[in-house]
Amino acid sequence: MSLNVRTRFEVFKRDRFTCSYCGRTPPTVLLEVDHIIPQAAGGGDEITNLTTSCQDCNRGKSAGLLQEGAAPVVNREAVAELEERTEQATQYAEAVNAMRLLQDSLVQRVIEAWAHAYEARTITKDDGLDYWQLDEGQWPQKATIRRLLNRGLTLDDILEAVDITASKMPVQYGDEACRYFYGVCWRSLDRIEGRTR
Repeated sequence: MSLNVRTRFEVFKRDRFTCSYCGRTPPTVLLEVDHIIPQAAGGGDEITNLTTSCQDCNRGKSAGLLQEGAAPVVNREAVAELEERTEQATQYAEAVNAMRLLQDSLVQRVIEAWAHAYEARTITKDDGLDYWQLDEGQWPQKATIRRLLNRGLTLDDILEAVDITASKMPVQYGDEACRYFYGVCWRSLDRIEGRTR
């Protein structure tokens, strides 16, 4: 009975697409699935009796049993460790992406607070999306807001800095309001970190 494609690729994936006997990998060799204990000697199709083999090694072994000391070069513990590392890397990437999305939403909240504080208008552009537009002044830089969040300011700290800035500078002139806002944020950060300027 031949193995199904899914089983074959599970074996290949487990063995890192590497021949268990000679260590070669595609595209220099064509891989096959080999029975460690041949079917002719009573070996079954369970995945623990299957290993990755290149065509040359598999044909050379034929239906014979492996000789003592001819263990596969692929270390099963190393494969398990690699799978664990891969799983951890995948989970880490997902966590980093989730944190980035969360931080993007926090930055957007600050931009919206700034837009309301300085009565920005919404305009619809050719792409059909709505955008904030200030008649005068500038927006705080998103990269700076991210840096402040990364350094330890909370969303509430930054929104409070927007409110303080708007109360002290009700009208923006150039980048003065942004500079004042950054100053309020850095003073808050200094207070949190116990520093004095």
